[in-house]
Amino acid sequence: MAKIALFFLLDRTSLPDNFGMKLSVEGTAPFYDSVMRDISLTKLAYTESTAYCLRFFKKPFAKDVLVIVKDLEYHTGGKIVESCCKQAEEILKYKSDKLFYHEEYLYRAMWLPRGVQKHEFETLVRSFSGKSDVDISKLSRLDSRGSWIMDHPDGYIFGTKNENDFLRSVVLYSLAMSFHQSLSDAINRLSLAMSTQGDQLPSMLKDVARFSGSYYFRNPVKTGARADNREYDHLAKRFHFAEMEQMLAAKVSNATSLINLRHSESSQTPIPHHSDSMAADVRYPVEPRRESGQSSGLGRWLLILLLLLALAGGAMVLLGSEDPVQLLQQLMGHAPAAPEPSSQ
Repeated sequence: MAKIALFFLLDRTSLPDNFGMKLSVEGTAPFYDSVMRDISLTKLAYTESTAYCLRFFKKPFAKDVLVIVKDLEYHTGGKIVESCCKQAEEILKYKSDKLFYHEEYLYRAMWLPRGVQKHEFETLVRSFSGKSDVDISKLSRLDSRGSWIMDHPDGYIFGTKNENDFLRSVVLYSLAMSFHQSLSDAINRLSLAMSTQGDQLPSMLKDVARFSGSYYFRNPVKTGARADNREYDHLAKRFHFAEMEQMLAAKVSNATSLINLRHSESSQTPIPHHSDSMAADVRYPVEPRRESGQSSGLGRWLLILLLLLALAGGAMVLLGSEDPVQLLQQLMGHAPAAPEPSSQ
């Protein structure tokens, strides 16, 4: 029987402690150690459904994902969302009128544990999404070790007889969602901070560096596990991580420039204009006046050079002697390079 899974990336709430039976993450995919170390996975079986709870990263970067799996035969289209939301609220003991999840990450997956004929498959896909205008022939597909994955506008479709294979796809997809939301949140917070006073920018840049260095990989599956590595790449295509990285790097560069400019402005000493006797107190060179009363171009360039050096020195002191732009680029160097996303 086909099953459908609904992903809830939690917002305004978190997973309950000691929920369900703890499962081994090591058996799902060989992630890099810094990622594997801070993933937890639990499972609780109900009469008509199964709930998987995934927690990624440590605070303040923690992301919680709740996945509800039900038989597709009894829930179709929009009914699956209503049914799973109700069950999720019961699990979380959530009573607010506001959404408990990030609505833009409400994805779904269909698991087909057996082969089906084309007509039956088309019927299942319509039930899975509640849409009749999806052209199945245009959906990309990846075949792997006795299983296959097909993209879908609402998520993905997974064909395998092995439940552990499907669970692996759930963990991979949940991690990709968590990565994307983390990068998106960093971009948004940096943009908001730069539009105001920007006092929090240095600590925000440190958080970006910490998250990128500790957790973020373009592909978090070790390169030696080729099949799992390809599977993650296929599932994560919709999140366009190359573009997200470029956008975040640009925001970090903008934020660093803003910090440097503000620090430079606050540390500049005014140029004296009252008398020659005051020139002795100035801490940067002042060129003697020419007979014509005009300063030479050399003096102006020297002053500009000194101001630039002061700006760079102030930035290094403010940021702990590290350049956040170079640091971010080095930290993102964990990820294997990937071709730029196509314009299609």
